[in-house]
Amino acid sequence: MIKELSNKYVRILFIFFLFLASEADGQQLTPFTLYRDHWNLINPAAVSNNNMLTEYPFTVSASSRFQYLGLGLNAKDAPNTNVLNAEWVNNNLNSTFGLQLVSDKIGLLGNNGAYLQYAYKLRLSRREEKFLSFGISVGAINYYSKINGADFPIVEPDIIPTSTYLPDLNIGIFYRNEDKYYLGLSFPQFMNLTAKYKSLDLGKELFSIKRFRHIYAVGGIYIPFDFFGLGDETAILDLSTWVRYLPGQLPVIDGNVRYQHNQTFWFGAGVSSNATSHFEVGFLAGKTIGLFDNQIKISIAYDVPFGKSIYQLGSSIEASIAYSWY
Repeated sequence: MIKELSNKYVRILFIFFLFLASEADGQQLTPFTLYRDHWNLINPAAVSNNNMLTEYPFTVSASSRFQYLGLGLNAKDAPNTNVLNAEWVNNNLNSTFGLQLVSDKIGLLGNNGAYLQYAYKLRLSRREEKFLSFGISVGAINYYSKINGADFPIVEPDIIPTSTYLPDLNIGIFYRNEDKYYLGLSFPQFMNLTAKYKSLDLGKELFSIKRFRHIYAVGGIYIPFDFFGLGDETAILDLSTWVRYLPGQLPVIDGNVRYQHNQTFWFGAGVSSNATSHFEVGFLAGKTIGLFDNQIKISIAYDVPFGKSIYQLGSSIEASIAYSWY
């Protein structure tokens, strides 16, 4: 029976395996390595690194991430997540406004979503920049399936391309003490809804995908570090950790360390409890090229598994670009 399957059908089955494995790992949400530009995707109370360190009120960023590379999949077939993110931090209103557009594709399955974000911050000290922020983002997601039963060796007429829509809600809280340290807690996919794929003609349910509520916790500290006399007052070490938890699954814990040199470049590495290591490098262009009220940031990250783990599903590569201004 298996020998009679076409290559296309085998690919469809493999895509389903990847999707189910991803759900079993509790990673329905893409685990961005370059999360510092996309914090508000999983914690709407947070602000990007561009505002936290350099106080830029406006930032527009875009990123693309390819996953499961090295498992016989090339960049065309690999799961891919693309994000367009806009942030406006208004200190006069003690508010942050945001817009996020997300496209997530896993073979013949995928979704496109749009979110509006709002966060309000409470000033906890008159003398220091200490804030406690509460945030919410609301959105709508279009889930689609391009699986067609007519392509199977044995035709399945009930399985046709279809799509469905769901609302979405994320909530979070974020504490920041100047540019020294931060703590955050958030609940993405708070509504725990299920995307049901139905036949457009018969209204028959073909299959469904449960969107589980996640719990994210983050903490980090910035340490001034002049790199043995070569750095200036903007050179820092950034130590951070993430905890991602899905009820019924083991928590995934990430630890990362980065060094940023003189507002020109940075590099970093990290490790995750799901047997994955992270490497990243980035470049900043601002005052060094005469952009005194603007900044361009380009980042590249690579995740690679190590050892043996049931979570290993190949490597990932991610690229991001951000433009910030006053």
